[in-house]
Amino acid sequence: MSDNQPGTHAPLVDRTNGAPPILRGLTSSEMFWAAGLAFVAWLPPGILIGHKLHPVVAVLVCGAMPIVTVYLLAGWFQRLKRDRPQGYHVLLAKRMAARHFALPDRFIDLSSLWDLGRSLHPAPSPRRPRPKQG
Repeated sequence: MSDNQPGTHAPLVDRTNGAPPILRGLTSSEMFWAAGLAFVAWLPPGILIGHKLHPVVAVLVCGAMPIVTVYLLAGWFQRLKRDRPQGYHVLLAKRMAARHFALPDRFIDLSSLWDLGRSLHPAPSPRRPRPKQG
C-alpha cells in the first residue's frame, strides 16, 4: 500500500498476534478446553446409559455428544466474540465469577489489549458501598 494512492489505508496491525479462530469462533486452546470439559461431562451419563442399555450405546454417547457440545459451544462463542475486543470473553467470565461467587470485583486486567474504541477519559462508574467488616 502506498501513501500516494488515494483510498488506501494502512492495516491495523495491533491485533495480529492473537490466536485465529479454527472452529466457529474458538481458538485452538479454547477448543481443547471445551473438548476436554465436554468429554469429562459426558463420561458419567455415557457410563450410566451403557450400563442400562448396551456398551455400544455408551461409546456412541461418550463419542458423539462431546462433539455436538463443542460445536454448539463454538457457535455461542462466535456470537459472544463478534464485534468485541480481543479478550472480552475472558474479562466477562472474570466479572461473572466475581459477581456470583463473592470474589473481589475491583481488579485491573492487563492480559488483553483494549485500545480501540476506548476514550482517554472513561465515564465514571457508579461505586457500590463496601460491606462493613467486623
